[in-house]
Formats: sequence, structure tokens, C-alpha cells
Amino acid sequence: VFNLLTNVYQPTRGAILLDGVNTAGKSTAQVNAMGIARTFQNIRLFSNMSVLDNVKVGLHNHIRENFFSSVTHAFGYAKAERAADARAKELLDVFHMADHAEEAAGSLPYGAQRRLEIVRALATEPGILLLDEPAAGMNEQESEELCGIIRDIPRNFEGITILVIDHHMDVIMSVCDEITVINFGKQLATGTPAEIQKNQAVIDAYLGVED
Repeated sequence: VFNLLTNVYQPTRGAILLDGVNTAGKSTAQVNAMGIARTFQNIRLFSNMSVLDNVKVGLHNHIRENFFSSVTHAFGYAKAERAADARAKELLDVFHMADHAEEAAGSLPYGAQRRLEIVRALATEPGILLLDEPAAGMNEQESEELCGIIRDIPRNFEGITILVIDHHMDVIMSVCDEITVINFGKQLATGTPAEIQKNQAVIDAYLGVED
């Protein structure tokens, strides 16, 4: 689903519309510019770059300077670079990571790297944020911290919609307003966390049926 939404895969039938615009034929970068950003199950940071520079990569949609100005470091480039630094630091501060701005991304603890990947995605100013198994590999404390971060995103980024895929049910039940359960590629149930927890079809599919 996430690969279809970001045009890593192209649908064999049907269409994906974003605000009424068909995403068919768009590159992943163009889809991102249209307002869809994602994180990955396996962390994909620029490990040798600083935390700050990783976030600035996410700001690429909003920097209008061209290749020539970046080579010559013309006045417009310097101004854009200062603005990018300020915005990146502002985003890091929202997620309590400003103190790590100059550290190499790969040197951060695992949970902080996950958090940084979310910050970088948010730097693109998406309307839809896709989180692909954000709690993968986390311990209980890291998962709890992650849940708090995800719940805070709509408060800090107005109008954003978050889609989360995860196998950690405590995370899903904690952060989601609506849950869709997929079983062998088919939609099994959709509802609130309370409704899903009581759904007999979901219980049978994931916990088994008594003989």
C-alpha cells in the first residue's frame, strides 16, 4: 500500500488520487512534492551526515535556488541556506532533538534515529505522513516515547493525516483513531480501537478459532 501511494509501485488497475489529482506517471519525488511523505521499516538516514543536514534534505521542496547559485554561493543561496538552517532547528526543537543537531545521524541511539527519520519526513511539509513499522526493533520504553511523538504530530502540524503500519498492537491501539485490519490481502475490518478489539472476525484470524 505504501509503495503504491508513493509510486514505488504503479497500480495495475484503478487510480490513486491526491486532492483529486491522479498520481499515475509521477516520480516518487513528485509525489512527495504533492504532499505524501514516508518513513521506512529499515531506517534510511544519511548516517555520515549531521542530524541537522538530514532534516535539511527534507526541506528540498522549499528551496528555490538553482545549481548555479549553489556553486557560486550567491546572495540568494546564502539566504536560503540560513532559512533552511532555522527551519531545520525549529523542527528538531519540536521533537526535543536540537541538542543533537551537529552529531552524525548514525551515532544516535536507535530510538532517536527513528525519531529523526520522522522529522525529516515532516520537513517536506506533507499532508499525508506514512509511518512504516515505526516501532520495529524498539523496546517498551522507546515504543511508549514513540507513541507520544506520533500523538503530538497533529497538534504541531495542522491538517496532517497519519497512516501507520505496525505489528505492535499496543502502539496501534494507542495512536490510531481508526484501524483497518488486512488478512491475506483482503480488508477484514475497519473501526475504532475498541471496535477492533471486540471484532470476532479479527480475533479468529489473528488468535485462531477453537476446535
